[in-house]
Amino acid sequence: LHQPMGARGDGRVIGVEALLRWDDPRRGLVHPGDFLPALEDTGLIVPVGRWILEEACRQARRWADLAPAGVTPLRVTFDVTSRQLVQSDFLDDLTRAVDAVGVDPRLLYLQVTAAALLADVRTAWRTIAAVREIGVGLALDGFGSGHASLNNLRDFDLELLKWDAGIVAGLATRPENVAMMRHTIAPARELGVATLAEGIDDAGMLERLVALGCDLG
Repeated sequence: LHQPMGARGDGRVIGVEALLRWDDPRRGLVHPGDFLPALEDTGLIVPVGRWILEEACRQARRWADLAPAGVTPLRVTFDVTSRQLVQSDFLDDLTRAVDAVGVDPRLLYLQVTAAALLADVRTAWRTIAAVREIGVGLALDGFGSGHASLNNLRDFDLELLKWDAGIVAGLATRPENVAMMRHTIAPARELGVATLAEGIDDAGMLERLVALGCDLG
């Protein structure tokens, strides 16, 4: 599945987030929260993650080939877990997938959580630095909850900061959420980091985000 990412100014779709679902013949589409823990515990997240990045590269190349002349192709964002980040061959897998389909690595966002980055900072830093060197972007997921903080903007070479959907949902009722976003979006922009709000459900929520200066939704 692909979740569209739109620019706040004109609603133009500029990219998509690849969403993993398990199409069970009896239960239908199963949310990753119900099966990812098992993949992590068994180590199957590594081959599944390899398949995800290969599919992300293939889809990004397909859309790039279909993009009209002068139109920037869609960027594809895909998740990477802490276990994948510390795999010694992760960069080889990513490079191989990019080269196999001939996709421009600048059309890809590798998405991680702060917890994944901090699980093994030294290894994560080396991996992220190498990923950024080949042109793949880095998106920090779940900002505003858990481990994510402004320090992550300075510590890692981010291109995209994604606000947690729970923070976005509370904008209408929790003034502290508004203050948190207002005091983060400005320094993020100064550092060249775009901000994206997840879980936009209605026009009122979109208006609040536009007023706060959030770049994407």
